[in-house]
Parts: sequence; C-alpha cells; structure tokens
Amino acid sequence: MSILAEVHSYWSSNSTLNTALPATKVYTGLVPEATAFPYAVVVPINMVPTFTTGQGYVETFGFQISVFDTDPDNVDTLADTIAGQFD
Repeated sequence: MSILAEVHSYWSSNSTLNTALPATKVYTGLVPEATAFPYAVVVPINMVPTFTTGQGYVETFGFQISVFDTDPDNVDTLADTIAGQFD
C-alpha cells in the first residue's frame, strides 16, 4: 500500500479526523472540479530509504496536508485538529 493510501486509511479510521473533516473530503491526488469547501489534499514530500545490514532497509517519508475553505478561521481549526492527530 502506498503512503498516501496509508494516510487516507488512517484518516478514515480516526473518529476525530472524520468529525472535523470526513475522509470523503480528503484527496490524495487531483481534486475534482467544483468540489465544495472544505476539503484537504495530501501529497508526498519526500521518501528516503536508509539501508541496513543485509538486504533490508527502513524508509522515512514526509507528507503535506493542505486544507482549503472559504472561512480562514475554519482552516485554522481544521489544521490544528489534523496536526494534533498526526503529531
């Protein structure tokens, strides 16, 4: 499973995130035209493999979640909630 799918799966199973913004309003790619606000977009930032002894490795990754709405106060509230669930 890709990291974006993992983030979306976590969001879907997290009641705090779903209450703030349903997982159906979280996109991991292009957002459909005329999508109603609010919504969020998750994009990968980096993936860095760290090789270990032998053939295995550990990969670290970063992703960005952007929140969009017409109400700046709601964007702040959503961003705080989202950051709290991923920290």
